[in-house]
Amino acid sequence: MNKILIGVILAFSVSVFAIPTPPELEELVKNSDFIAKSKLTNIRQNKLSKNTVSVGVEVEIVKLYKKNGNIPEKMNLAFIIFPEYFGK
Repeated sequence: MNKILIGVILAFSVSVFAIPTPPELEELVKNSDFIAKSKLTNIRQNKLSKNTVSVGVEVEIVKLYKKNGNIPEKMNLAFIIFPEYFGK
């Protein structure tokens, strides 16, 4: 019983320590042209196939933290989710 418990603890600790730490926020946004706090409204989704989903959303910029050029205060965004490629 103790050998099983030690094996489970060892396997769990190895899997936890194997997870890479995500990059810091500063590293993720250092090359960004725009950083903004946004309000998302009117979120719509349409199923395109068995797994693929398209999403549309209206975005309103609440606060602009970094600006490199002009950006509208309101805009519509759309994107497609492919869970078969990126997980579910």
